[in-house]
Amino acid sequence: MSITIKVAILGATGRTGSSIVSALLASSDPKFEVTGLIRPSSIDKSSTTDLAKRDVKVVVADLHGPQDALVSVLKGIDVVIVSISPPITSDEITLADAALKAGVKRFVPNAWAPVAPPRGVMMLRESKEDVLDHLKKIYLPFTHIDTGFWHEVMITRVPSGKLDKVAEFGIPFVIGEGNTPTAIIDIFDIGAYVARIIVDPRTLNRMVFAYGEVLTQKEAIATVERVTGEKVAFVEVAPEKVVKVAASNISFLQKAIVQYYHIAYVRGDNQPAKARFLGYLDGKELYPDLKVKPLEESVRDGLAGRGYQDGAVGNPEFWTEIAEAFDVA
Repeated sequence: MSITIKVAILGATGRTGSSIVSALLASSDPKFEVTGLIRPSSIDKSSTTDLAKRDVKVVVADLHGPQDALVSVLKGIDVVIVSISPPITSDEITLADAALKAGVKRFVPNAWAPVAPPRGVMMLRESKEDVLDHLKKIYLPFTHIDTGFWHEVMITRVPSGKLDKVAEFGIPFVIGEGNTPTAIIDIFDIGAYVARIIVDPRTLNRMVFAYGEVLTQKEAIATVERVTGEKVAFVEVAPEKVVKVAASNISFLQKAIVQYYHIAYVRGDNQPAKARFLGYLDGKELYPDLKVKPLEESVRDGLAGRGYQDGAVGNPEFWTEIAEAFDVA
């Protein structure tokens, strides 16, 4: 007889959260009962209504209200998953404390990012490490899951504009010669991994690297050009310029993006070998039968108007400012 695992997700309406919800609802062995933890300010949003229509239990979770109320919401929950952007460390810690009191068996913090060392190279990573440190301090069972770059980050725009809705960045910056390998994943494969990981005893109190392929920037561009038949215009940036800009006084969001470039394409952190060195379990080794979507298929889907589409994401002014910081505008 199949068991039922009760999972509560904070951030169930976001990109990663939606992928996780879809995979959990599609699973029959085990079967998951999914609860969306919704902030009071979001309870009347259309995205929350849509979530309820998907057979997801919707409950209000006020992370700034009385802790007893939050503990009551989490009573009987087996797994809590956090998928919020940007990470709000204090909120996660509040939720973790309540999860401990409620007897939650596993807490999956807000990770879902490229691999990087814990301290000293990336501010977003450090805020996530603060949460991980807290989970260890209170002895709350956890699983930290990183996923590499989304396909939408690796897909470059083409002159016809046919890939604009699936290309995250407005301007493709190629660092150095563009030959540093980096791990990538289709966003819907994240959910498929999570459905396996959160019931696997091997992953308890461990970090897991769940990824699809390992490609270089030039390989990703070549894939786009081959599928579309169009040439990709990109900007070359020297690695030393990325290092300098990553340490400069720019806006929070710009610094975050540039630091992603730094860890992935200058330092080369976002690779399976580096992940294993840092103590991650390798998702491909854990689940060799899990089929992942290659980047080429995502490009073909985007060209045909299929796949994840949330409108053109790239903000021209934002990317122009980064280009100016790189001295390539």
